[in-house]
Amino acid sequence: MQSKTHFQKAVDRVVAISQRSHDDGIAFLYTEDSKYNGKNLTINGERKTHLGSCSYLGLELSPAVRLAAIEAINNFGTQFSSSRSYISTGLYAEAESLLSQIFENKNLIITPSTSMGHLVVLPLMVGPRDLVIVDHQAHYSMQYAMKVLEGQGTDISLVRHSDLGALEEKIQTAQERYDKIWYVMDGVYSMYGDLAPMKDIELLLYKYDQLHVYCDDAHGMSWTGKHGRGYALSQVSQHERMIIATSLNKSFAAGGGVILFPNAEWCHKTKMYGGHLMFSGPLQIGSLGAIVGSAKVHLSDELTHLQREFYTKLNYTQHLLKEHGLPVVSDDISPIFFVGLGLPRTGYNLIHRILRQEGYMVNLAIYPAVPENCTGVRFTINNHLDLEDIERFVRLLAHHIPKALEDEGRTMEDVYRGFRKMTDFSWMKSAKGVSV
Repeated sequence: MQSKTHFQKAVDRVVAISQRSHDDGIAFLYTEDSKYNGKNLTINGERKTHLGSCSYLGLELSPAVRLAAIEAINNFGTQFSSSRSYISTGLYAEAESLLSQIFENKNLIITPSTSMGHLVVLPLMVGPRDLVIVDHQAHYSMQYAMKVLEGQGTDISLVRHSDLGALEEKIQTAQERYDKIWYVMDGVYSMYGDLAPMKDIELLLYKYDQLHVYCDDAHGMSWTGKHGRGYALSQVSQHERMIIATSLNKSFAAGGGVILFPNAEWCHKTKMYGGHLMFSGPLQIGSLGAIVGSAKVHLSDELTHLQREFYTKLNYTQHLLKEHGLPVVSDDISPIFFVGLGLPRTGYNLIHRILRQEGYMVNLAIYPAVPENCTGVRFTINNHLDLEDIERFVRLLAHHIPKALEDEGRTMEDVYRGFRKMTDFSWMKSAKGVSV
């Protein structure tokens, strides 16, 4: 019998982990509600409070966004089924015009998803004589696109997460051997919720002419930046060697993704030969209508009020986590919070306590999304939640984490040691009852 490849063994391992999560009733779940209010879910007949939504501003229930989707379907049906290389519904033109106002950039393309955007753009922009340096925590969708680049002869290198010193060393070592050097990274990292050091990355762009940046800011969209244009563009202007991809799902509450190019040439090249864009189906009419409706909200004063409400909840959550001395991996203000637990068995223990006993739906962050011994509980904040919901949840976390650790023969010091390579927890030194 032929032995399994490294990839096949990795697949088997991930399938086994996923199967356990399914069997334990903490993943691959379905809701049983006839209506959704943004905060509560019914799972296996039990009412839960949802702290796993990426619809950070709550726009999926906005009357304006829903009405725009309904009107689009009423006017045009459920789909306009044609390759965009032949003809597109006029809703695309309207959506692209509104998005150009949000980003103050006409060089953009709407894609069926952010992930598909990566698979379209990266192989077109990156050549076989280029080097791609990938942040270790860059989203899976971009890491998957690296397989396509490897197939065309491009060299790929990983760099420790947000370690710009190591990145610069790689740039200096490689600049004589490659035409271009690309750094592939996230604006808001989807597991730990930490923010990319955009201003420092911008300095590297000005320092090294060969450096190019490809940034996925899917989790940064809507909740921050002028007109909700996202975290990355709230920190820096789009550099002439920077491509930004973002999502119209998540906080934008519609569908698809957007690729923002720094010039008309790159945008035109992608439109004329966009691989998956040419040969796959377009967005459905309801999603396009929702994009139009959501874009109009983003361009109105309503967005400012939604962002202010959201920041109040983010700051309150961060305050509570520090007050209770919980081992949060990142102290950046973002919608994603990751509380470190260490071993997978501690993660399963805590999720059972929080989900089954206390009725809070959160995410178990486990291998391969994070290193195996850096398991944690990942939760998100959104505008559907009240401050009381957040306060009760954090208080329950603080109550159950020591008990879950004790059940598994672990201590908080074990957690700190396990995550030491990612964070020094120095920001927690003033937290109540914490010894770091």
